[in-house]
Amino acid sequence: MMKMRRSWFRVRCQLLAASCLLLLVGLLAFAPDAQAASATLTWQDNSANETAFDIERKSEACAGTAAPWAVLSTVAANVVTFKDLAVVEGASYCYRVDARNTAGKSGYSNTAGITINFTIPAAPSLLGVTQEP
Repeated sequence: MMKMRRSWFRVRCQLLAASCLLLLVGLLAFAPDAQAASATLTWQDNSANETAFDIERKSEACAGTAAPWAVLSTVAANVVTFKDLAVVEGASYCYRVDARNTAGKSGYSNTAGITINFTIPAAPSLLGVTQEP
């Protein structure tokens, strides 16, 4: 039977180093990943004849005027949410949405802004240990 002592980040095994490494890999393989940053947008669909919604974003606070607007994504008619996975922690973003169909584009929605919080980093993994002579 393998004896193991764990103290903070230290693991001491009293069998073969290879067995200890396999045990450590097995223990660490199930550590959950840190969640990636994202921003979820929601809006109200006020039209009955749109064919799509265009979501635009600029990389600054909504009050800023330096960054250009760019189309981030297009979603189908009647979709009223979008998850932006292309955000960077610590950055500010401003969003707006318009509806469109074959006749053209609507005016823009109001703008909504967010500064992405920093998240806890992922835990280290694949810790190894070897015995020195």
